[in-house]
Amino acid sequence: MRYIRAFFTALRMTLRGEKPPTSPHAPLIAWIRQADQLVNDAYQAAESSGITKAHRQKIILRIDSRNMSAETILATVRHHTSTEYPHLLRNMTKYSILAIYASNLNDQYFVSRLKEASELQAPAIKQVVERLSAHLDSIPPSNENQ
Repeated sequence: MRYIRAFFTALRMTLRGEKPPTSPHAPLIAWIRQADQLVNDAYQAAESSGITKAHRQKIILRIDSRNMSAETILATVRHHTSTEYPHLLRNMTKYSILAIYASNLNDQYFVSRLKEASELQAPAIKQVVERLSAHLDSIPPSNENQ
């Protein structure tokens, strides 16, 4: 019954020339999609420079008294942007937006440290990782407080 109602509501709006309301989180959604694309670009740049998954797993960085591989850092950011953040936005709770911003802080830090890895200083890789880092730093402000 819910689908039938939704269909007729959509039909009514189409006939009137109306558009559905935009999401209050549209800037955040666009930011997440761009971040996901930049992570994919980082993977492609690494692969095209000959840095395979096995090699990325051997590039170890010491971050906050623990070892993390370049592959783990990229996989973490990819998981957040492709799976976790969209899930949080689809299943909103009062802490969903906070969880996205908190996870992004960790991702920002990890990627900022990844930029320092000497094995990733090839110009193609370095440029993409720097773009990813800058993008993570520019998350749109939360409109929760507005």
